[in-house]
Amino acid sequence: MEASGTPAGAKVPAWLQKGAGWSWRLLVIAGVVAVAIFVLWHLRVVWAPFFIALLFATVLLPLTDWLDRHGLPRALAVGVSVLIFLLGLGLLVTLVVGSIVGEASQVGKLVTSGAGKVAEVTQPQDGPLALDRDSVRGLVADLGSGLKAAGDAALKKAASDAGEAVTAVVGAVMAIAFLIYLLSDSRGIRNWMVSQAGTERGRKLDHALNEGWETLGSYMRGTFLVAVFVSVLIGIATVALGLPIAGT
Repeated sequence: MEASGTPAGAKVPAWLQKGAGWSWRLLVIAGVVAVAIFVLWHLRVVWAPFFIALLFATVLLPLTDWLDRHGLPRALAVGVSVLIFLLGLGLLVTLVVGSIVGEASQVGKLVTSGAGKVAEVTQPQDGPLALDRDSVRGLVADLGSGLKAAGDAALKKAASDAGEAVTAVVGAVMAIAFLIYLLSDSRGIRNWMVSQAGTERGRKLDHALNEGWETLGSYMRGTFLVAVFVSVLIGIATVALGLPIAGT
């Protein structure tokens, strides 16, 4: 006896079977990707500093090895390399902060000048707007209320960003710690990874690590050289045109 709707012994079409097979495979892949993204997002405090340290290690490791070959103890070579990196980073931050402070002073002068012009325009009776004193006081009161509200909003924003600032500081400290570790024993880490993979897979892993390290190092060195070249050109153009230099 046949069930209503589908005849007994009827087969599912091949295209439907194939589509169903691909569907569940794609769902599994999507689930794995979603879980991986979720885990990476919540562990970004760990892997992001490590990745940043890895990028700079490709640039600083040749310097560390060179110092090591010329008789400097490994620990001291690592310390010198990291110190050079921190000094360069500090110089960059100083230039950026100096530029911001210089622009802030210019903004202050413009605000002062603008306030004077506004005072002239809003002079009671004699000004071009012919405002009375009550109108001027009302405008000033409204301006004060608006500035107070803006200040309160800025304070709330700063308080909410305090946690992110602490996270950034912790991440920077972790990145420096990872950088010191990578410069100290990068070959030991690599040899351990290769030994854990077995003979055949170890050779493939060793080749992949070599290629990845060379590619990453070439990218970082190229980016650094381009940045230096562009900075020199901008500096020459700034001096030639007589423009004010940041922080001066």
